[in-house]
Amino acid sequence: MILRRFFVGMVVMFGSSLFGGPPAVWSTYHTLRALNAWSPLESADAHGPLGFQVGLGASRVMVPQDAQGPLSSALQRSRVDSVVMPKLFLTKGLWNPVDIGLLYGELGAHSARQLAGYVQWTVWGAATPPTFAMRVLYSRLYGLENGVMETGGISAVASLRLPFFRPFAEVGVYNNRASLVFTDSNLTEPLNPEKNWWQPEVGMGFLLTIVPMVVEVGLEVLSGVAPQSTPVYQGKISVGL
Repeated sequence: MILRRFFVGMVVMFGSSLFGGPPAVWSTYHTLRALNAWSPLESADAHGPLGFQVGLGASRVMVPQDAQGPLSSALQRSRVDSVVMPKLFLTKGLWNPVDIGLLYGELGAHSARQLAGYVQWTVWGAATPPTFAMRVLYSRLYGLENGVMETGGISAVASLRLPFFRPFAEVGVYNNRASLVFTDSNLTEPLNPEKNWWQPEVGMGFLLTIVPMVVEVGLEVLSGVAPQSTPVYQGKISVGL
């Protein structure tokens, strides 16, 4: 709680200089950032040289009313009160304790697409839990109308290995660059062509084993630690070792 208040205070202190303009500007950029946020939905455990995961899932973001007009134009969709993006997750273990992974998401043939990747290093993975790992992540939205959204950063992950159940939590900090050039009747001025800002993020989730060593189901909630941040709900079912 103290850490969250500290992060919120930092964002509020510098927020006006980063964004300025009407509240819809804040809301639009933070919602776009939420659409680009992601997690591999993996614990801190390393998969090892033979390990891999292939998963199908989706993310859901609820769009605030004051951001629906601008995002409807950017995403080329008539309705954006709730955006669900189907996703393909790929994770491959390299040499212990390093994993790499990719993600591809798509809203439709004529709308936004997400391409992302990460590298994970398990810094503590002894037989006795918990397990700790560090991740470097990058994500970008393609296909936006007159714009782009990209995010890169680092996160720390902790998880527990329990029978058929692995809860995990993560905290990270990310640099975001949004470039949008469009106007909306809800705004008193055009959105600035480009914004660049840092934002902390926290997440909590779990992996549930359906078939040991083969099938898992994962769920996670991600949220930026900043005013007007929009939570991201993610889920996937995966097969692998």
